[in-house]
Amino acid sequence: MLPAHSLSLPLQGYPSRQLSEARADAIHDSVRALEDTLSDEADNAVASRVAFERFRRSVTQMGPWDRIKDVFTNGARKRSILEALARCHIGSYMQGRQYLSEVGEYPLKAGESSLYLLRHLTPDARSRMLMPTPDNLSCERLTLAESGPPIHLRVPAVDLRLPLMADCFGDGDGAITPYEHQWLMHQAFMGGRSISQILSDRHERLSLAEYETLGLACETDAQIYQRDRQFKVASRLLQSAIEAFVRLPTPDHLIRCLGHAQEIFPITGDAAAVIKVCRWYAEDREIAGRHHDAQRVRREVAEFERVMNMFNGTIVALD
Repeated sequence: MLPAHSLSLPLQGYPSRQLSEARADAIHDSVRALEDTLSDEADNAVASRVAFERFRRSVTQMGPWDRIKDVFTNGARKRSILEALARCHIGSYMQGRQYLSEVGEYPLKAGESSLYLLRHLTPDARSRMLMPTPDNLSCERLTLAESGPPIHLRVPAVDLRLPLMADCFGDGDGAITPYEHQWLMHQAFMGGRSISQILSDRHERLSLAEYETLGLACETDAQIYQRDRQFKVASRLLQSAIEAFVRLPTPDHLIRCLGHAQEIFPITGDAAAVIKVCRWYAEDREIAGRHHDAQRVRREVAEFERVMNMFNGTIVALD
């Protein structure tokens, strides 16, 4: 049995913002069962899938009368919140992202759920979760993941994780504000270092294979968001892919991404960071004696700039 004070769920739209003891216990038990299965069956894709489906059913289950009441008196928000909580927690696992991808819910539905929960947090809970201070870090409301979306919030009252997907950093309703972003990324967090510093240091330690894996994942997600016409999210993901690919010795992935960029950045506008990092890469290849690679990248950058100018894209002057 969970302590009574842990039953408060700070999500607007959830009835009374209060979990029943039965649901709180069910969620708690489901999280532990999922963890046990993923630990014991780490390489068993079938067992993992069954565990995620069982977890999802347990978290979202509602009786017939509960469903009817939720639809007619609450706009079905209880059901939507429970589904979003389950989907986001599943998406916090590497195996979970694979599962969600297989059922057509990653990254789009997962990103939608992440932003939905962020939007429905009460102002006080949102402030404590996105702008942690030294006196509440012990609440473990924020953790850094080794793969996938790096920043995971922890939803109070339930041991469920809320990965901050790319959608949360866009301009959609409920997205992280510039002030929240500045605080979240640059205030002292672990050991006096900011999240930005920790992630930057981690990025610098990646192997070439890890850079390639990261870049391919970001590129794939960018194309999915592009097809869904979420161009700003797509542009940020594509920029992340390019920033990973410039760490590789050969430019094939980078050149392919610049081709995708010609379709996305004329819509979103600001391509300055992409141009800058690609120019840096061309100069680095030149210094390394890879003149042909440098020329290939410069040609692709020149074409990218031409397309941007044709569509009146905004490219600021670079140093």
